[in-house]
Amino acid sequence: MAAHVLVVDDDEVFANAVSRMLAPDGYRTSLAHHFGKALEILEGPDAPDLLFVDLVMPGSVNGIALASMARIRHRRIRIIYTTGYDIPRLWDEPMYGPMLRKPFPQEELLATVKNELAALDE
Repeated sequence: MAAHVLVVDDDEVFANAVSRMLAPDGYRTSLAHHFGKALEILEGPDAPDLLFVDLVMPGSVNGIALASMARIRHRRIRIIYTTGYDIPRLWDEPMYGPMLRKPFPQEELLATVKNELAALDE
């Protein structure tokens, strides 16, 4: 079965673009545009193999905190962070994966996803 990627970004256009970029390699995607929907998917029966999450989200939960919550629920989940901001490290929470700076080419996204998912087989 194809790997399941949960794309979490408050920008619906961007999240849909990421989903389309992943489609040629056969990844199944779920989209969440806010924290609540992301948790609903993480707690559902079809747990994602990889969380692709924006660092800066509206509300009180940033992408790093969401990733930490995801790892509590699914210890082996892989994480890729993204941001369009040139921001210094402002959070105390640990980061569990690489970061892609927006905008990024499709090839970089696919290579990063493939690399992170390969770690599941180790």
